[in-house]
Amino acid sequence: MSPHLATREAEVDMKSTRHIQLLAAVSLALTILPAIEAEPRCPGNTASVTPRLVQHALIVIPVRINQSSPFDFMVDTGSQVTVIDPSLAAELNLRPQGRVGLVSVASVAQASVTLLDRLEADFHVVEKSPAIVQDLRQIQAADPRIRGVLGESFLAHFDLLIDYGHKLLCLDETSAMRDSVRGEHVLFVPPQLPADELPFMERLVISVHLSHNQCATRFCCCATTDYADRQPHP
Repeated sequence: MSPHLATREAEVDMKSTRHIQLLAAVSLALTILPAIEAEPRCPGNTASVTPRLVQHALIVIPVRINQSSPFDFMVDTGSQVTVIDPSLAAELNLRPQGRVGLVSVASVAQASVTLLDRLEADFHVVEKSPAIVQDLRQIQAADPRIRGVLGESFLAHFDLLIDYGHKLLCLDETSAMRDSVRGEHVLFVPPQLPADELPFMERLVISVHLSHNQCATRFCCCATTDYADRQPHP
């Protein structure tokens, strides 16, 4: 083989190698780019809270009480007030502030009320937040690590968006997310509350038009448990 031919073949081999490396680099970039672009984010660039799902349905996030270590709380938009397991209340030395009646479809019971100096979910903080101390064995049957329920007495301070598909929970107190969400916005109807209703027990009521019914019907977006009849703690 002549020196000229060998040099020519070497140049071809080098060009082929560079071409393969270039194709590999482009392929890697095309693989990474969609992943970056598809990274789920909250509307309005609101910071997200990453929840874990229990049984593909229950949303659980870490919560701090009075600057404690984080505890797992289930997020429940249908609960009018935050609920804490009695063992956690004892662990944190939470003092009872009174008692309330718990009225459900099948039972009536009493529970202690406490006032949390500081309740935190990620960077979101509510001070002087009320909570009910109640047994949570039914919920803990799904996951014994759950120590409480984060209810509307905390959530009502924020705009809330739950994205099950992307496993995102978004809390916003700046209205940035509200302005970025597309679709119809359903307004709440101001509920007519009894005179003795506690201020943190506000129900979420919306107006709904039923088929074959020309009149609007109001529905309450509430849990099946109502908290009423507050009694001061002796």
